[in-house]
Amino acid sequence: MHVVLLLAAIAILWFGLYSINAYFNCRDAANKNPYKWEDLPEVPALKMLFNILSLPFYGFILLEKALGWIMERQWDKLDENAREYSRKQEYFRHKNNVKTIKPWKK
Repeated sequence: MHVVLLLAAIAILWFGLYSINAYFNCRDAANKNPYKWEDLPEVPALKMLFNILSLPFYGFILLEKALGWIMERQWDKLDENAREYSRKQEYFRHKNNVKTIKPWKK
């Protein structure tokens, strides 16, 4: 729960700073075309702050991908173990159901 709240706070802060940066870019470039984003000046401190705040998101995405890959491998191993167990169970079930001929018992 705390992690979700922390990520939400970071997201709100990130989008808030992004909108502040966009405001300053548009205000400073009033005499230029504000829709041409390549020409807009950037505030270096805010850009650095965006990059720093973006790192947890990238890290979270990479962590999610890595955990997904690990869990997929674990599920594959579990499936293989379950198949092996089923094969052994079927073998012993068949072995125990086969009537063996015991000539000494009549």
